[in-house]
Formats: sequence, C-alpha cells, structure tokens
Amino acid sequence: MSVISRELFIFPTKFKVLSIPSLLQERNENLEAYANIATANCSGVNMTPPGGSMNIYTTTLPMELPSDTMITIALSAWMSEMNLTPGPDVSSAQQNFVNMIYYKSTQVGCSYQKCDAGGGLYFYTIACAFDQSIQKGGKPYEASEKTGCTRSKCQKVYSDATCSQDTGLCGRPVPTTTASSPTSTPQPSESLKKCEFYYALQRINAYRAAVANGVMPIPGGELPGCTTMFALDCDPSLELLAKFTVQDCQPKNLTLPGNPLNFFWISRLPKDQEEKDVIDMALATWMSQINVNGTKAREYKN
Repeated sequence: MSVISRELFIFPTKFKVLSIPSLLQERNENLEAYANIATANCSGVNMTPPGGSMNIYTTTLPMELPSDTMITIALSAWMSEMNLTPGPDVSSAQQNFVNMIYYKSTQVGCSYQKCDAGGGLYFYTIACAFDQSIQKGGKPYEASEKTGCTRSKCQKVYSDATCSQDTGLCGRPVPTTTASSPTSTPQPSESLKKCEFYYALQRINAYRAAVANGVMPIPGGELPGCTTMFALDCDPSLELLAKFTVQDCQPKNLTLPGNPLNFFWISRLPKDQEEKDVIDMALATWMSQINVNGTKAREYKN
C-alpha cells in the first residue's frame, strides 16, 4: 500500500496532490452533463441528479485566483465539515463532506466559474455532482479497523468491483465492446483526463483514499478506515449539470416559462453507442408514458 502524505491536507503553504490512477472507474457522459449544467454562468442553481447529490461552494474575494486554487478551497471547506462531529456518522451540517466521501459513489463531475462582482470584487462558484447519495439513516461508509480495500469487500457493494492495492480504493470495470457483444474489462480509464476540471477529480479521489487508508486527520487522531471506498471517475453529464449550476453566478430556473424540458438519463452504455440510438431510446421512453393512463388520457408530460 502506498503512503499518502499528510501534506495533502495542509493548505495553502504545503500542498501535494496524490495522483490516483483510475484503474477501475468509467467516465459517464450523463453525469458530466449534469455537472456542467450545475456550474454554468455561476448561477449556483442546485440541480441534483436523480439518485445523486450536489455540492455547491460560493464566495466573494477581492482578488483573481486560478481555478485550481478555488477548487482546492472549496474541497477543503467541504472536507472540514467532518470536524463538526468526528467520525463517520451523518449530520445535516456535514452533508457536503458526506457527499464527497460516500463510499458507493463511483462517478463525479465538477465545474468552476468566476464572475466580476464590481468594485474590484470577484464572485466564485464551484459545484460537484455525484452519482450516488446517502440514504436517510445511512452512513457515509462502513468504518473498519482494517484500512484499504479488498476485492471480496468491494464485490459486496458491486459484484463487478475490483481493488487497487496502490490506492486502497475499490473500482468498477470500464465497459468496452467487441465484434460480438459488449463486455466489461478492468482497465485504466483514459476518459479521466478529458474532464475539464480533472484536477478536482484528483483531489476528491485523494481525500477518499486518505479516508479509506485511515490517514484522514481529525482532532485527536484519524477517521476510521474503510475497505469498501470506491474511486470516482469523470462523468460528462454530471460536469454539465455542475456548469449550469454556477452559470452567471446567479441562481436561476433553467426551464423557461411555457417551454417544457424533457430529460433522459441513462448510464453504462458502450462508449461507441451511436447518438441516434440513444436519441431513439429517449424518444421511445417519453412516448411510452402514454401507456400509463391509456390512449384516452388527456394529460401527458411534454
């Protein structure tokens, strides 16, 4: 097991990013799209993906700072919530922290926006959308005296999971296709670096690895380790949702009055799936709603 430097958690004088190789995660374009929508134009609109969660950080500063610095500040603020109630139990005041380290999450999309607030001030908005959210009464992860993942433990969460001994994080196989049929092959995900804010993904996975390996410092010690913490991969749909969330630095409803919006969400399709096939799936899904009330129904959704 590789050693995770505590310098990772000292900001800003000492700062080291742990490079977490994505051995097992997959890019989900649906989730990245959600993230891009969430941060677009600094609106701060919380557009939480179905079954997922959204973190939003906003601040006004009298200086221009690069995106990596602002993302670091946002992630550090979210992680600092763990000190409010040390340990892996959930409280409403820790929701951003919980969303970041919820062990079942496997995909994320983040975005950043800077807006001129006038008078020499700048308004910053950072948003991250996650594909999973903790259930009421649940825990962000199953605490363990052991640290780092094991394949058997990972597969109790997802049957196709694997374990990276380098990071101590579980992972999911990347869907690939062959001439005969789709398959799932555990391999590095090149799509990670296609994320606009790849740096945010690195930082979040570094935090998750620190928790999994029992080296995440809290007052008086460290958070308990976890044998079933999953690494996150980039999801384009989540990133798009995050972008719209921060759009224009002003909260807004993205659906125009009198102009309905249909949304179709699906994940884990082969990466070479043709666009027209996915569009056909969406249209067929929306049209199938006619069967809910029968052909004589007078009211339909869009």
